[in-house]
Amino acid sequence: MNKVLFGIVTISVVALLSVGIVSAFGFGNGFMNQDMTEEEKTEMEQFREQVRQSVEAGDFESWKNLMQSRLTEENFQRIQERHAERNAFREANAETMEAIKEAMKSGDIETAKNLKQQIGMEKGNGRSGYQKMNCLSNE
Repeated sequence: MNKVLFGIVTISVVALLSVGIVSAFGFGNGFMNQDMTEEEKTEMEQFREQVRQSVEAGDFESWKNLMQSRLTEENFQRIQERHAERNAFREANAETMEAIKEAMKSGDIETAKNLKQQIGMEKGNGRSGYQKMNCLSNE
């Protein structure tokens, strides 16, 4: 019984880590990839499917190799660039973003929507947020 429980916990932890890493690095999280070509989107979907299959099969080595294949200097530089862009966006729009939060808290969805449009956040609502920058939901 302990071996079965250990196996279930191990698979659950691997699945959780897999989702966390993919999301953290933006390889499975659409908000960081809105400027992708169709070919890049297809490649990302294939990668996600391979990760899912590795996790479901409990194949740590396959999952580890997939994760390591994304740890490149080019991807790191992209992450740095996106980070800098989000920080610049937050700084440039801090007052408006605070007003959006307040409008949402008070239930004034229309005001929040209008404010989002003013700073280029027309699309999205909720956790996956707007397509311009996804920083309100991360605070």
